[in-house]
Amino acid sequence: MHAATTVIRNAAPGDGARVAALAALALGAAAPEGLAAVIDTSGGRIQIPHGEALCQVAVDAQGQVAGMVYSAPPVEWIEQHPASLHRTLARTFTKVELLAVVESQQHSGIGSALLTGLEDAERERGVQILFGDIRAEDRSMRRWCKKRGFAVAAPGEPVALRSTWGPLTLVDGDDGYLLIAKAVQPGYGIERVQLADGSFCLVVEKQGG
Repeated sequence: MHAATTVIRNAAPGDGARVAALAALALGAAAPEGLAAVIDTSGGRIQIPHGEALCQVAVDAQGQVAGMVYSAPPVEWIEQHPASLHRTLARTFTKVELLAVVESQQHSGIGSALLTGLEDAERERGVQILFGDIRAEDRSMRRWCKKRGFAVAAPGEPVALRSTWGPLTLVDGDDGYLLIAKAVQPGYGIERVQLADGSFCLVVEKQGG
């Protein structure tokens, strides 16, 4: 089965068990408590503090859910900023929390199709930066992300967006994971910039002017 025969759509009531099983596959552990029930109640658009999480699924030619992606505003990071910025930040930054494809259909393009579908949906919602984290030692995942247009931060390297409120910065926790980020709005890109102290930062800004 190839991605060309896959349909990407928002999760819907009835998808909960399959979504939870895929979440467990992504995590290598039990799915978040209540995830299946939330999907079966609310579908793929889930209200959370400061905004909305989005769960999309890939449906194969047999009508089975073969993959899922779950994204959400970074609530803990948002709450480190003044309350007056919370809604704006939730509309600007989205984190890819989970991405999984059933083992029998991995390496068939479904993951890429899910990521493309998510980028399109978040772009329509006005999100500027799609980000996540990957295991630092996973070189194949680094290559996969770069091939799909994500910048991969070095260990300890932050990602920053220039804004009217000053730089809005995602900080790498130096926890064995690396930040990845992609500017999803037309005309924006990410450049690696050397700071005054000699360190580097991935900066999201408007290109060509």
